[in-house]
Amino acid sequence: MKITFLPQNITWEATAGETILQAAVKAGVNIDGNCAGLGTCGKCKVKIISGNKEICNNHHNKLSVNEIEAGYRLACCHPVSEGMIIEMPESETTASRKKKLIQLPGNFTSKESVIKKLVTVPKASLANQQSDEELIWRELDVEGLKIDYQVLLDIPKILKDSRDVTFTISDNVVIHVEAGDTTKENYGVAVDIGTTTVVIMLWNLATAEMVQVDAKTNPQGLMVPM
Repeated sequence: MKITFLPQNITWEATAGETILQAAVKAGVNIDGNCAGLGTCGKCKVKIISGNKEICNNHHNKLSVNEIEAGYRLACCHPVSEGMIIEMPESETTASRKKKLIQLPGNFTSKESVIKKLVTVPKASLANQQSDEELIWRELDVEGLKIDYQVLLDIPKILKDSRDVTFTISDNVVIHVEAGDTTKENYGVAVDIGTTTVVIMLWNLATAEMVQVDAKTNPQGLMVPM
C-alpha cells in the first residue's frame, strides 16, 4: 500500500500491519522514536492528513484531546493504511539537535594515524648529484620507513610536474604521493552509534575541524527489548 510523507513528499510502498514509524525508517524519513516503539516517550507525533485515523489504545496519554481531534497520532503505534498521507511536525529531531551539539574541547589535539609530509626535491645539478630517491629519503627522515611499490612508480611522473611532493604515511609506510602541498587536506571519518541516533562526521585531521556532519535516527531504536 502506498503512503506519503509530507513535507518531504516521499511516497513509499508500505506493508500492511506495520506502523507509521516502521514504514518511515524503511523510507528514510526521520521520526524520533526513543522508547523503542513502546508509545511511552510521545516524541513520534505525526499528523494524519488522510487515511485511517482511528486512535490506538496504547498511546499512553501522550496526545491531548485537541491533538487527537486535529489528527495527530503516535507513529510508533498507529498502523499504515492505503493512500495514507502523513505530515511531519515542524519540530527539531534528536538527529538535528545532535548535529548542533557536536564540538571538540578547546584544548583538543588530534593524533593522526595517517600523516602527510611535504618534501621539496631539488633538481639534480653538478653540485647536487644525489638521486631523487636519496633526496626523498633524507627529507622524509622517518626511521624504518617503507614505500609502497605503486608509489615508487608514481614518484618520477609527479616530479616531472612539481618538485614539491606530499607523501601520505600510514603505519610507517608511504601509501600515497601527490604533487604540491596537500598537507592541509587530511581527512578522517568518525561514527557515533547511539541508542537513538547515528552520527557520521567528516573531520579535517590537520586542523581538527569538522567539515561535515550527518545524523539519522537509529532504526534499531524500534527493536523492543525482550
